[in-house]
Parts: sequence; C-alpha cells; structure tokens
Amino acid sequence: MSSICASQIRAARGLLDWSQDHLAQQAGVGICSVRRIERDGPGSRRSKVVERLTDALQSGGIIFIPRGVKLRSDIVPPAQSSKEICP
Repeated sequence: MSSICASQIRAARGLLDWSQDHLAQQAGVGICSVRRIERDGPGSRRSKVVERLTDALQSGGIIFIPRGVKLRSDIVPPAQSSKEICP
C-alpha cells in the first residue's frame, strides 16, 4: 500500500465511529501512539504502528484509496445502523 496520511486515519475512524482509544485497542497499540500519528503524521520510524492501525481499520471495513478512504460496500455505517428507516 502507498503511504497514508494522518487525515486518512482520522477520516477512517470517523467513518467507523471509532474513538482514538477504540482504534488503539483494536490495533494493539498505545493511545499516545494514535494521538501522535494523527497529530504529526505517520513518519518512517512509526511504520509498524501505522501498519497495525491500518490493518485494524481495514478489518473494520475501511478501504484506503489515493488521498482518501471509503467504507466497504458490505459494511453498514454505524450512524445508519442505529437509525430506524421508515418507508
């Protein structure tokens, strides 16, 4: 995968309605690592942490695309799954 940026990680979390803490737990990394990467960008020394974050987000249904993210089509966004749909 090509390199990703901090805004893609934040956007992916937003699509999944995940907090930084939830992402850290899913990826098995510290919350401080998530905050640092979202603030400062991935950086080459953090490649293993970024790999774990992207793996967790992809497991949650995220697809990383050039300069963005999208949700897999078979995943119902959390905001929609909790709403009633009326005809």
